[in-house]
Amino acid sequence: MKTKYEVNVSFKSVVYIEEANEIAFDREPGVNVPAVIYIPSIERWQRTAPEWARDKRDVIVSRLKEKLGVVDYVFEEF
Repeated sequence: MKTKYEVNVSFKSVVYIEEANEIAFDREPGVNVPAVIYIPSIERWQRTAPEWARDKRDVIVSRLKEKLGVVDYVFEEF
């Protein structure tokens, strides 16, 4: 069974929602350039992500890219 999820974009953030869980990512809007979405490095993710998401970084980032596309967004690790 596929996991149901959604991605919501606001002016300053992107929120990944999976069932009753969510994780937010900072977003820097772009003017005539792609917006930047900041993704924690692997080490930072392990320290700061909610427990339910700690082992799902690759899946979540992949889903964000799939839903948002890579043309209008740049995914930057910090």
